[in-house]
Amino acid sequence: MAPHSADTLGLLLDPARLAQLCMAAGWPATVRESGLATVELDAGHARYHARLEAAGVGGLRAIVDLCDVSDCSAASRSAIEALLLATSVAVRQVRQVRQASVTPDEAEWAGLTTMCADAVAPEALDRALSALTVACRLAGREAQALRHEAIALEYLAWRAPAPPDAPAEVAIYNHRTMKENTCLQQP
Repeated sequence: MAPHSADTLGLLLDPARLAQLCMAAGWPATVRESGLATVELDAGHARYHARLEAAGVGGLRAIVDLCDVSDCSAASRSAIEALLLATSVAVRQVRQVRQASVTPDEAEWAGLTTMCADAVAPEALDRALSALTVACRLAGREAQALRHEAIALEYLAWRAPAPPDAPAEVAIYNHRTMKENTCLQQP
């Protein structure tokens, strides 16, 4: 990878030029009134907006806020974090992110991010945004559902085995579920 010039850094810091770069990679971008460039990701069942930021010299970060977690219970936060962590394992180029909003409402958002080290290369930018789209398709709606504490508790119970000191009904439920799963049965 060749070193990036000051012109390349200027390209990534200018939202209008960044939108042109995204268009060249096949991802139409919009420059918002706030000055941010965003790309719409079509995840089949929903659309998400990734905001684009310069990251390092010649790099680009795309961030999608999936759900507001500022008023979520601890169980919901844990479940959303586990889901996004599993998604980042499944989609290699994507990582989970949780951050406070830059808006005055002080909301805290959980979401996904991807990094493109060489944003001036259309193929690299396309790969990064494609990976983010796949990750949003895998986890977007589920993250919203996990904001509900009852669903989050069930999700966490499903993901983790029953601890040794758990009530008997939990262990029986887990054993029955495993027994019914034909892929776990021995010949």
